[in-house]
Amino acid sequence: MKKGPLKYNFDSYYPWFSLVIFLLVWQLAAGYFKIPTYILPSPLLIISKGIEIWPTLLHHLLVTVNETFIGFVIGSIVGSFFAFFISYFSLARKIFLPYIVAFQTMPKLGLAPLFIIWFGFGLFTNITIVTSISFFPILVNFFAGLDQFNENEERLMASYNASKNQIYFHVRLFRAFPFLFAGFQLGIILSVTGAIVAEFIAGNEGLGYLTILANNTLETPMMFCALLLLGIVGFVLYHIVDFLQKILMPWAARTKTLTGTESGL
Repeated sequence: MKKGPLKYNFDSYYPWFSLVIFLLVWQLAAGYFKIPTYILPSPLLIISKGIEIWPTLLHHLLVTVNETFIGFVIGSIVGSFFAFFISYFSLARKIFLPYIVAFQTMPKLGLAPLFIIWFGFGLFTNITIVTSISFFPILVNFFAGLDQFNENEERLMASYNASKNQIYFHVRLFRAFPFLFAGFQLGIILSVTGAIVAEFIAGNEGLGYLTILANNTLETPMMFCALLLLGIVGFVLYHIVDFLQKILMPWAARTKTLTGTESGL
């Protein structure tokens, strides 16, 4: 039996091809137009600078990752708890939900000076800012998932004399997990953003602090190194959450993150 020609799927390589072309054009343009390095350094200069200051970059990278991870974990716990609480108790929804929304509408840049007065400069303040930014999308997505129940399934379980708690935990909670992970995916990205905002305002370490320091000294190559690492951190953390969802919930289809959840920065 004659086999047909092998077919290769090159779709996954398109982003890499476009990245190589972009960097090549950038490198050639920087050399041809003789753009000053304090305005736009070439990719090779950025790589060279990154190798030169790698120990410094690594130190600040670990600080930012630590703030992001701790703030995200706390925000996940707080957001998940409040989503469950206001979903399970209708009275709690009426009492607490307006205050939660009101808190989220406050810009965190405006609250940061207050956090500094209360907690001072340093790690604790930065984690507080990250938590305040990351918990809301997790709360909103999980709460939406808990409200996306199937009435036919609930009636079926009720016909077998299932209690209210059994129906809630076996039907609603089970269906809400994909929404929860959708909130985690958005929350981890906002956690990185929150860590950088916190380091801009109240930090003395971290990639955000290093970016401000590079800006003040016109060390643009160092600034690009910090920004590149921030992009890599966000990309890796997002895909870690996505991987955990596939491992823990292989039965669930991917649930898109709800749109319209403002970061409140």
